[in-house]
Parts: sequence; C-alpha cells; structure tokens
Amino acid sequence: MIVLVQRGDALGPDVDPMRPLSGPGRAASALLAAAAAACSVSPDMVFHSGRLRARQTGELFRGACNPLAGFSAARGLQPTDPPRWMRDQLAEDSRSIVLVGHMPHLARLLRVLCGEPPDPAATDFPVHGCVALERYGEIWKEVWRLGAGGEVAGLPGGWVQDPATQLRSYQRKVMPPVARQKSKSPKSTSNPPPGSGSVSAR
Repeated sequence: MIVLVQRGDALGPDVDPMRPLSGPGRAASALLAAAAAACSVSPDMVFHSGRLRARQTGELFRGACNPLAGFSAARGLQPTDPPRWMRDQLAEDSRSIVLVGHMPHLARLLRVLCGEPPDPAATDFPVHGCVALERYGEIWKEVWRLGAGGEVAGLPGGWVQDPATQLRSYQRKVMPPVARQKSKSPKSTSNPPPGSGSVSAR
C-alpha cells in the first residue's frame, strides 16, 4: 500500500518564511494521521518533500501509524515535479509507503499511478487529506481517501466516532469484491453512518 498525503495547512510566508504548520493545520493533520492509523496504515517508510510543513506532517503520520518507520526527504515530491519521477521510484519499491507532498503534484501523481493520462490541470485530491492505493499489476488502484481532519471523503457526517466503519461503507461502493477482501481495515461493531449511500467514486 502507498498513501499519498497533502501536507497540513501552514502559516503564510508573511508570518513565517519557513512556513511551518499552523495550529489548526497541525491539529487537523494529527486527526488525519490517527484516522489513517485506525484504517490499518502502518508504513515501512515515510517520505516527505523536505519542506518544513511536509516534514512536520510526515512526523505526525510516522508517530501515529508506525514510530519505527524510516523517515526521509525524497526527490520527486515538490509541487511542480513531474509525477513520473515518483511513479518510477515506486515501481521498484515493494514497501508500504506514506508520501507527504503538495498540490498540484499529488493530484497529478494520483492520476499517473492509476494508469490515467497525465493532466497538468488535475485537482482531484482531498484538500489537506490523503488517498490510499494498492498495487494491481503495473498500476495502482485507489482503495479509500480521507479528508482533512480524518473524515472519509465522499461520505456525509465526517469522521464521527469510527472511521473504520465509514471506510467500509466507502469501500462497498467504490471497490470490487476482490479488492475488498484484500482490505486490512479493522473490524468494528458500529453501524454504518447515516446517508452512506451517496459516495463519490474518486
């Protein structure tokens, strides 16, 4: 599995030229990381762009999902980097990986990984959220996505008490049966959230 993560909300350059995470940005990224951990994300490696706000977001994911994961800056995660750079690196790596980067690069990378034509205007990515993908042959397929703060993107009602239950509702709508069987989401006795019948496919 790989998880693409957009760095959290950051301070403006007029406030701090280094642009660290803002207070709300850090809080939302911490909730997002906790929700990812509840969905069984446990990376072997966390890569970030090297920019402070991305590194801080990556640290939150590493702490919540696997404190023993490797942690490093990586080439190919800058906002305007060609998505093929990271695609080619991932093709040779069998580890479970979290990638923390920036828009518009993440939306472009998501398309390329899923076997779609490159699109410089791509914007389909949850703002300050994350998207998980599993490898199927030579391409990747999206299995779930979480919005800022940890809500399952496309489901009304937000994270509420149990992100894993919401995740399964999302998967029932967007994943084929074989893919669902491969999912490692934790079991829960909670009922699916109200209104879970309306789900975006991406």
